[in-house]
Amino acid sequence: GDVMGKGVPTALIGAAVKSTYNRVLAELFSQRSGDQLPTPAEIINALHRNLTPRLIELGSFVTLALYRFDSEAGMLCFVNAGHTPGLLARKERSHVETIAGDNLPIGVITEELYVEETVPIRSGDTLLVYSDGITESMNSRKEEFGLGRVADILQAGHAALMPPTSVLQSIRQQVR
Repeated sequence: GDVMGKGVPTALIGAAVKSTYNRVLAELFSQRSGDQLPTPAEIINALHRNLTPRLIELGSFVTLALYRFDSEAGMLCFVNAGHTPGLLARKERSHVETIAGDNLPIGVITEELYVEETVPIRSGDTLLVYSDGITESMNSRKEEFGLGRVADILQAGHAALMPPTSVLQSIRQQVR
């Protein structure tokens, strides 16, 4: 996730989001029987209900994405609340897919209903989750790093069978 703005007020909002997430998750688990997990949509909608009124008062918003992997079913279930799209490099394809949703960030409007999406995922696929701090980084000529460059680095690393830590290091080096 990412909070609009910079500095101490933004850091405090980020801490409040984490605290609220933990509380919401605990509440949702306490309402369940057995080992049934709350869905990503249930979690994000509960977070939205708890945070949006105060975020609107503060004139702020939060982007976030919540991903859940189900390796037995071969599915990736997610809710994207205005966050940067995930980048999915498939084992058997030569291009990177963007996976995003149509939802607004949390804190924009109280009426937003967060919708869950699913995509198939298999062993050997790689998901990259990042914030706009990467894509919006600028060089000395005020040119943004861009989503295309991030996707290209991911694809090259994935095709070369680089471990994820090496792909991340490559992204960091090129952003610098």
